[in-house]
Amino acid sequence: GGDFEPNYQIESVESVATPATGFRFASISPNNFSTNRNEVFTDNSDFRGEDLTAGYSYTMSASYGRKLTGRLFMISGLEYGIYESVASTYRVLTDGAEKRVAVTEQIIADGNIDFQNNNLGLGFENVELNNSFQFASIPVRLGYTLLDKKLSVSVTSGISTGIYLGNRIQDPDRVLDEVRVSRSNNSIYRDVNFSAVGGISIAYSLFDNYLFTIEPVYQRALNSFTRNNSDFSALPENFGVSAGIRVLIK
Repeated sequence: GGDFEPNYQIESVESVATPATGFRFASISPNNFSTNRNEVFTDNSDFRGEDLTAGYSYTMSASYGRKLTGRLFMISGLEYGIYESVASTYRVLTDGAEKRVAVTEQIIADGNIDFQNNNLGLGFENVELNNSFQFASIPVRLGYTLLDKKLSVSVTSGISTGIYLGNRIQDPDRVLDEVRVSRSNNSIYRDVNFSAVGGISIAYSLFDNYLFTIEPVYQRALNSFTRNNSDFSALPENFGVSAGIRVLIK
């Protein structure tokens, strides 16, 4: 596990003044989606009232390594990761009864709001949500062994290909509706992204061919996780510490 920093940046925002809290009734229908989308996000200014801040990450992985020459080796595998962040917004749509949905760009783009309700209320209030991303990753790294004894030390660096699987946006107080964003052409997130990754691996020999390993790893995105038509960009970075068992096959 480790820290996950999304490095979220809104593009071309002129004003960041917080709107007054309250409730304003608005008719939001699928027939004039583009007009109302603009109203939801700008409200007579360029303020979007949306942010994404740091959280935690959790990963599971299986990897395979091969010695190339002397102290040089290559390692690859498959990883599954959950990367949590805190999403904040000032806009909530409600039908005046039980349905209340926080408004963020990714929810609008993914079509998660039921516009068939014909009449929805647009209100302003401070909302913080848990935003959990799921990724499958294929890292490929080269490594160099600095110390090769009962306690061994190696350095590694390479590229990781990340495959976006989806994300879940959830109110920790369970007041707002939970939203699941799927991998689709409508999503503001790219299906595939690339990151630079590097780490220091420390391994201790337990038995013949079995080693206990601990590895601090730093990862930084090489391209924005969002598509070019998105109103914001994200270049996430992640620092974590992994531990596991390495089996030597001779």
